[in-house]
Amino acid sequence: MKSFLNISIVVSALASVTQSIPLSSGMLQQSLFQPLQWTFDSIFDEPPKGKKSILDTIVWDPQFKRLADIVLNDDGLKKILENPDAQLTLFAPINEAFIHYDDHPHGKEPSKEDIYNWIVYHTLPDALSSKKIAKSHVLGTQLNSPELNDQPTPVRIGHWKGDTYINFSKVTKADIHATNGVVHAINHVLIPPPSIFDGLHLIPTGFSTLTSAIHVSGYGGDFEGFKGVTVFAPTNRAFRKLGYKNLAELFAPDNRDTLRKLVEYHVSSELVYTNEIFKNRGNHAALRIPTNLGDGYELDIKGESAKGGQYKITVNNARVLVYDGIAKNGVVHVVDTVLVPPHHDENVRRLLTEVEDESLWADEQTVNDHFNSLPKNWYM
Repeated sequence: MKSFLNISIVVSALASVTQSIPLSSGMLQQSLFQPLQWTFDSIFDEPPKGKKSILDTIVWDPQFKRLADIVLNDDGLKKILENPDAQLTLFAPINEAFIHYDDHPHGKEPSKEDIYNWIVYHTLPDALSSKKIAKSHVLGTQLNSPELNDQPTPVRIGHWKGDTYINFSKVTKADIHATNGVVHAINHVLIPPPSIFDGLHLIPTGFSTLTSAIHVSGYGGDFEGFKGVTVFAPTNRAFRKLGYKNLAELFAPDNRDTLRKLVEYHVSSELVYTNEIFKNRGNHAALRIPTNLGDGYELDIKGESAKGGQYKITVNNARVLVYDGIAKNGVVHVVDTVLVPPHHDENVRRLLTEVEDESLWADEQTVNDHFNSLPKNWYM
């Protein structure tokens, strides 16, 4: 469990903060970070304590100036954050959170719609205290995703050394109360997540074998079109446990259909976050979910809830190393072992059962190893 705590702050490589953000200095001057053309305290009186909306709170608190500049340039965002009939939660990036994006070299400037969606992704539809947030693992934001069948795009709640993390962003100040909700300051901007397919590609050191299997098997087109799915993603190390000879045979042209079946067994059309695993099941949970391989080829999930908000989860006895990797079109749980379809394909069974049980199930790589293998700038 000691090393497992480290991964609680990892939203997973597939989570939202792994995406490269297309910001440029020109955009900073013209739109997203355009300074306001007036000084508020020369026009308005600051609302008295206890009378500030969420919008008032970020406008009058200097640590949120850059966020306020963005919101005040968008009537839709202002309407959301000053709505007197709402009770919201805002994860508010502090000024320093935007430093990473001041001179970002990648891509075109984001559209006004992109900016709107990014800020909406920082809001929850209910006012949640830090205590309630700390007891959660996944929380739906106000940003709905067509790729999630119009369900909310969630954020992942993690804990590390007494701090709470929203995706990879640390809560620096909690429970700033407003008349229409609560504000929690965070030290990184939250960016809506990439798709599962794109997210896996962003970390080749962890998932290049899996992405190769998806491509070689001809499953890539299906994968890109998935909506609201759960993927159990074996690491590169999990595939290496099969042995190089077996891997070479599995990836051979004659075995593409076999490889596709293996990949299909790692995908479920049911959207299963850890919240759903333990919902109404107490501290010990067990459920069975279908896979894209078809009827009769389900996955058995078992979970135990531990102290400190951590879970011990297995899928067909494979250990889940990272759970709740947030993606635009589903969720990814990283597993330490390739999942074997039961009694389906003799080629798959032969390849995987030839491997010594000890080497198949023993994973010497610790959670720290997975964490340290991430690119150093993956949160950018």
